Amino acid sequence: MVYVQHQLRDEFPGYGQRFDELTRIGCGFVKLCAEYEFLNREINLIESRMHLADDGELETLRQKRQAIRDRIVGCLNGSAQC
Repeated sequence: MVYVQHQLRDEFPGYGQRFDELTRIGCGFVKLCAEYEFLNREINLIESRMHLADDGELETLRQKRQAIRDRIVGCLNGSAQC
């Protein structure tokens, strides 16, 4: 299976301007995005069998990624502080 790496902001097509704003003001949003990208790369490497991990480890990484994604969504829609 081939995985195509894409930009996080591509997952939120209606929030391009908000992405730019949060990135520009230097809040914790940038760190959240970096953490998400790191986890996403790790998960993609495991799923493509380039890194080894058991199912439990992969599931833990997926849960962490989802939690960070939820925080990013909160920042984008203004319901959470970044």
